[in-house]
Amino acid sequence: AELSQKVKRGLKESRIKGLFTGGPTPYGYNVKDKKVSINEEKANIVREYMFNQYYSGKRIKDIVALLAEKGIKNSYDKSWTINMVSRVLRNPNYKGCVYADNTCYTNIFPAIVSEEVFDEVNARLKVAKRTSVHFKTDVHYLLSGKLACGKCGGLMTGDSGKVKWARFTTTTNALQRKRIKTFAIKSLFHKKILKI
Repeated sequence: AELSQKVKRGLKESRIKGLFTGGPTPYGYNVKDKKVSINEEKANIVREYMFNQYYSGKRIKDIVALLAEKGIKNSYDKSWTINMVSRVLRNPNYKGCVYADNTCYTNIFPAIVSEEVFDEVNARLKVAKRTSVHFKTDVHYLLSGKLACGKCGGLMTGDSGKVKWARFTTTTNALQRKRIKTFAIKSLFHKKILKI
């Protein structure tokens, strides 16, 4: 426990000093001697071909197609996928923020896009995700976007699988998106009792 606390303190001190504390380097950045700088060529791709395209109304799959058409690969020389582009658009590092210790550190990553653009893009992504979940099957979840998690307060969306249950899920850690709580109600209740 004592060692763990020392590690946490060390990481926090590094963040306060504006130092990179490890992990994969996001596309569009360089890291040298624990200091992050912008890779201008790749940053322009992030800005113009990803954020600005989505901001102007393009879908993620359109962005992926555009990147493929331009022959633009990721840092590992692989073709971009929908999930890869989605992760870029959701990464707060690109607006210059590192979330840790219940704090937004703005002294580690220089911003590639404005906070206004980043926040608007992510607001649209949330709406698009909620809409796609609601309409991806013939089953309509009357409580999607209306139920709230009693623990985190997040809105819950419906989902169904092979089993005869309707599930309502919400992300319990909005910043890190690591843990997901699942709530289930029988399909009989969902399909008949909720049929108004």
